Amino acid sequence: DQAGAATTLGNLGNVYASIGDSAKALSIYARALTVQQALGDVVGAARTLGNIGVVHERLGDYAKALSCHEDALAAKRALGDKAGAAGTLGNIGLVHEALGDYGKALSCHERAFAAKEALRDKAGAAMTLGNIGIEALTGFLSAFLNVRIVAPVIAGIALAATIGAGATVGAGSTVTKA
Repeated sequence: DQAGAATTLGNLGNVYASIGDSAKALSIYARALTVQQALGDVVGAARTLGNIGVVHERLGDYAKALSCHEDALAAKRALGDKAGAAGTLGNIGLVHEALGDYGKALSCHERAFAAKEALRDKAGAAMTLGNIGIEALTGFLSAFLNVRIVAPVIAGIALAATIGAGATVGAGSTVTKA
């Protein structure tokens, strides 16, 4: 079953990406993508392209990361996958942030926020707001301070904001028994 093999390869790529073996993750994702494209599995291929983009971003290969994320975004839009497109816009924003292009990063995050808000994705919208705040703070501080000094401080603030956003979203949630 080729579809099952592609899914398994994608999951295996996720494991290698999670443990930091980027080369192995990219190799396995490439195999999954080949199978997905041969099968005409646009949904799976879009997901795999996004995963490849994330790995390239972690490696600092921002041109490849952007290319993969833009291809994934085009596929998700063509499929009508609004939630997937919003997440991919956020990933593109993160790449632009890494490149120091805070204007493009902010634009991507604002569009991602609007889409997540329209979808009533409270957790996603909260996370995106955190990214917007981090973009603005990073851009402002880097104008005055060395980025090598600012980066760890921003990372700590981002972690606190993410944890806080999760707690805020969780506080508004309800659990019902079936």
